[in-house]
Amino acid sequence: MERINILGAFIHSITMDEALLKIKEYVKKRESVQIITINPEMVYESTNNCRFQKIINSCKLVVPDGYGIVWAAEKFGYHLKERVPGIELMDKILLFANETEYKVFFYGGHQKAIEKAVDNIKNKYPNLNICGYANGFLNEDERDSLINRLETIEPDFLFVGTGTPKQELFIHKFLPNLKSCIAMGVGGSFDVYSGMVKRAPKIWQTLHLEWLYRGITDPERRKRLLVIPKYMKAVRKQKKNNKELK
Repeated sequence: MERINILGAFIHSITMDEALLKIKEYVKKRESVQIITINPEMVYESTNNCRFQKIINSCKLVVPDGYGIVWAAEKFGYHLKERVPGIELMDKILLFANETEYKVFFYGGHQKAIEKAVDNIKNKYPNLNICGYANGFLNEDERDSLINRLETIEPDFLFVGTGTPKQELFIHKFLPNLKSCIAMGVGGSFDVYSGMVKRAPKIWQTLHLEWLYRGITDPERRKRLLVIPKYMKAVRKQKKNNKELK
């Protein structure tokens, strides 16, 4: 797969269908694979967090989630096949798992949110083999217990929604403990599945402003909006430096 470099983070140029096909291949081969759905906030974080950047660049599958990734790619003269929104990829994986016997585990969100999310997912995918779930606010002992639990039940798919880069660091550290598992960080997706947070209307998605809608409607995300201009500035600076080196 072709990879492009955005501020030191390597991202695959891939379509939604191609990503799903790769994931199906991984699970059928019983591989343990970390998937990252990357957005501008994560790329900018990686410029100041070497450990996080190494994790991103070591992953078999890093898909371009935010539109800001597509924008940056164009600035650097790259072509990304399409944007692959994380929550949509998660939904397609759940549909695939619903049609098979693969086991799914959910970890993240507040207790009420994860419980409601699981209920709604069960209603949407009645044949889905949900082998367990846990909220994202565990203490150290509870997290150790969770790891032991995961090692015992051996989920085929693990979705972690504890925020970035925490979720990616967790997956990178503990995925080797699992024999065969596809693990993916999903951010605030459990809040969306629970119905407590609404995804941006289609018009906002079409205008590539889903990030702005989330920032306006979710007070906890407003501070994160400040990262966007910093990210854009870093991209423009890198583009200028690239030109000077030619």
